[in-house]
Amino acid sequence: MRDGAVILLTELAKQQNDDTKLCVAASFQNLSLKVVLTDHGFLSALIDISNTTINQRVVWCAMTFSNLTSYNKGRTMFGKEVSERSERAL
Repeated sequence: MRDGAVILLTELAKQQNDDTKLCVAASFQNLSLKVVLTDHGFLSALIDISNTTINQRVVWCAMTFSNLTSYNKGRTMFGKEVSERSERAL
């Protein structure tokens, strides 16, 4: 069930509605309390929805990043994603 939720939330994160993105950020944070989320484009979606001026969404995303880095697998995945995005930006 968790995998299905992550897939759905990742798709919802692509929506233009700020309320939807806020709910996705809160859901990611809630899921990240239980397990490391590493599948289905999760990290890319989290980085995309964290790029905002909406304070509450930034807080949910920051808390999710913090939870993610509590796990070895999460830290590794985060480092790879940041490196890939940096290379694409150049």
